[in-house]
Amino acid sequence: MELKDYLGIIGKHIWLLISIVIICTIGVLWYSSRMPASYDSSSFVTVTVQNENIQKDAAYYDYDNFYSLQGSGFFADNIISWLSDPSNVSEVFSMAKIERPDVNLKKMSKVLQTKKKTPSSVQIIYNDVNKASSASIVESTIQFIKEKTESWNSKGLIKNIYIDNSPVISVVRKPDVALNTIIGFVSSLIIGLVIVFLSEYIIRKK
Repeated sequence: MELKDYLGIIGKHIWLLISIVIICTIGVLWYSSRMPASYDSSSFVTVTVQNENIQKDAAYYDYDNFYSLQGSGFFADNIISWLSDPSNVSEVFSMAKIERPDVNLKKMSKVLQTKKKTPSSVQIIYNDVNKASSASIVESTIQFIKEKTESWNSKGLIKNIYIDNSPVISVVRKPDVALNTIIGFVSSLIIGLVIVFLSEYIIRKK
């Protein structure tokens, strides 16, 4: 078939195509405009490993605290691992006195978003439609990290590791209605074309 044949098929079913595109695009626009805003709460957790040796008193060169920095990075990785454990996530929600999400274990491990910004710094992000709940979960996450770190310190599992954090901030995340509508329009156009050619195929087969 040549291009004019395809155009002829589209022209023959043009109203079907237009109807699909209009209905789907309006549906996406309506749905997107009614989606509730949500809130991203975030804080940075910084790991510090205190070196017991003071360089001026040491009989050797301590590589400008290289090993302390390396240890901070390793422990930051450990924090990320903690927050991907569903049992720890569940404990965080319990500490915040908020009902945990009713999701499977795989999704539970991704409820708390973590991003390693520097070797020893981890950003914690949680999204919720309720601003207070969003901030509370992040605050409880920080409390959980500090308590677990202190517990490990007291048991001798780690040594001289300290946790600091930035204040929790919350920002609103509004649905991108324009982008969603454009995606809906393009998707409905593709689906409409598929339906048009499928309809023509069925008609010709009869």
